[in-house]
Amino acid sequence: MVASRSGPPRFERSLPLDVSALPGARRQLQAFLDGLDVERDVIDVVLLCVQEACKNAVCHSGSGESIDVSITLDDDAVYAVVRDYGGGFDHARLPHRPPHPLSASGRGLFLIRALMDQVEIHGSSGTEVRMCKILA
Repeated sequence: MVASRSGPPRFERSLPLDVSALPGARRQLQAFLDGLDVERDVIDVVLLCVQEACKNAVCHSGSGESIDVSITLDDDAVYAVVRDYGGGFDHARLPHRPPHPLSASGRGLFLIRALMDQVEIHGSSGTEVRMCKILA
């Protein structure tokens, strides 16, 4: 974890493409956000959305490289970026409608789009999910 000494507070972590690494990273991210006096509901949303983006990277990237996670906080918002180095995908082809309730998968990006205030997905070489949650 890296916390910036100058500029806005920042969390950075590289994770292996292994779902077992996600709980520890989530605890570290939660401790980082708790230390910044961020509202509980914002922390919960950011944790869930970062976890979903990381799980998607683990399950779908097809890469042997790590996942990079960064969180930056300013006076107005929490910014989160999750990047993998796999083959990427055409995110424009994903449906924006809710997934079927009995589906075994397909909820991650839907939840991210529903819960975050801004979402950008770039998928040409690897996938980068940029998310923003505005502070109340």
